[in-house]
Amino acid sequence: MRKFTLLVMFVFLSVFIAKAQEEEILFEEDFATTPSGEVPADWIAYDEDGDGQNWRVTQIVDNDENPVGGKLLLSASYENLFGPLTPDNWAVTPAIDLSEVGEDETVTLVWEVAGVDANFSDENYTVYAATGDQVSDFLNSDLSYNEIVTENGPGGLDNFYEKELDITELAGEENVHIALRHHDVTDVYLIVIKSVKVVLSSDMSLDKQKIEGFSYFYDANNMNLNLSAETALSGIKLYNLLGQEVLSNKLSSSNETINLSEFSSGIYLAKVEVNGKVTSFKIAVK
Repeated sequence: MRKFTLLVMFVFLSVFIAKAQEEEILFEEDFATTPSGEVPADWIAYDEDGDGQNWRVTQIVDNDENPVGGKLLLSASYENLFGPLTPDNWAVTPAIDLSEVGEDETVTLVWEVAGVDANFSDENYTVYAATGDQVSDFLNSDLSYNEIVTENGPGGLDNFYEKELDITELAGEENVHIALRHHDVTDVYLIVIKSVKVVLSSDMSLDKQKIEGFSYFYDANNMNLNLSAETALSGIKLYNLLGQEVLSNKLSSSNETINLSEFSSGIYLAKVEVNGKVTSFKIAVK
């Protein structure tokens, strides 16, 4: 995910400082101990296109055979030995237990992805979450995220992007699986995944005070968050589901518009201050 930092820094009132967020890693895989040519021992790989090529762990090397970074999970739509491929490759995690997730907790799937070659990175892939480990379970799930790698920006191993998907609706389930699918693409090159993790976060909210006359509306088409109050708004802060502050703006009028077009899709927590009171709400950026 592209990490956005504050462009203009403001000194904010202390009442608006976020409380620390508790965080627990429920599942994490960085492929460091997996033998090259395989998937992790407790994962499942499905070669749905039947060409004998699938996701596999590899160590990228330079022209002098020196390792470049750590091990990665890789799938190909072009191989030097085989030429163009039409992958429908699946890599599925072992079961992840979400049965103990509390009412005020959030579960976020986070992964790092890139295309190996900056000139050939238009790889299409989808990430799914489901309560089964079969292809049909994932195709029937409404929890998925699809994109082309270069929608994040330039490809290449210098441009890994962290992406996230809110899977909180699976809270209470003890057999949750994540699937990585490389599909609907041919004759590009290689897609790689650096890591996959599932993060449990406590509720990030501060005091949700009732602010008379305050309202908000998120315009998904124009990606504008519109704020309105009877008196001047003091400021807004925005956090991603990992508790990271991604925006902090000082405000001064009773009607304000915050453009979110540069933010990656996902769930964000907004904290707005009006006349010394703070209220919070979640918005989904598509």
